[in-house]
Amino acid sequence: KNNEDRGDALDDFKVLIDGPENEELNKSSDKPKKINIIPKGNGEYEVNYSIPDPNKYKISVMCNDQHVGKSPFYVNVISGAFADNTTATGPGLTNGIKSCEPTEATIFSRDKENKLRTNDRDEFEVIIESPNKFKTTLPKTAISSNNDGTYSVNFHYDSVGKHKVSIKTSGKDIKNSPFMVDVVPGCDADKCEAYGEGLMTPTEGEETSFIIEAKDSQGNDRAPKADLFDIEIVDQDFTSVPYQVIPDENKPKYKVVYTP
Repeated sequence: KNNEDRGDALDDFKVLIDGPENEELNKSSDKPKKINIIPKGNGEYEVNYSIPDPNKYKISVMCNDQHVGKSPFYVNVISGAFADNTTATGPGLTNGIKSCEPTEATIFSRDKENKLRTNDRDEFEVIIESPNKFKTTLPKTAISSNNDGTYSVNFHYDSVGKHKVSIKTSGKDIKNSPFMVDVVPGCDADKCEAYGEGLMTPTEGEETSFIIEAKDSQGNDRAPKADLFDIEIVDQDFTSVPYQVIPDENKPKYKVVYTP
């Protein structure tokens, strides 16, 4: 009454949602699966709700059977991604993916009619659980819309073994989620080594070389000829210098030959 916080008092709040063909929600204040009012303290309450169909709805927020300020609210609910029809695929969800190497997956966002959604406003959550049960939620920046109903997810695995990848929308797993992915040791840049005359004091105009040794995330030798390296050699004018990579047939070593 005096516009003061009510603290932790359990006021008699009700939230009523009225809309076309939605009689179940008309009396949903006593249905926690649809509407849930959570006291947050200091007179603040959090209201979580879900609406099954897109349309225009009236939301009435009541306290002691009276509308709170600005209630009722009129909202236009648009169609969202339907988890049961939304799918994901890609190398990042395939057994045998290498640890510590960039990978990706593609989410196909579909509605209730199983049509691709192209409004690029759907939100997804990707959670990776490692073999030791450590969970990592990918940042939103790792998921980007392709503006055609698909979303690209860019990430990497930090460890080897079986990982559980959960992809959710509106808190619900999409079709076939969680995905079980067996990750094998991959080339780890932090463990690899490069050495040789070509990295120390090469002579201008004379052919020189250096060696790259490939290691996995556990510090073990990789299989021979199993990896590709991004190499850039430039001169003092920042002009690219051509080079040749010669893999060892029996060891995880790569000889890089160039002429400065």
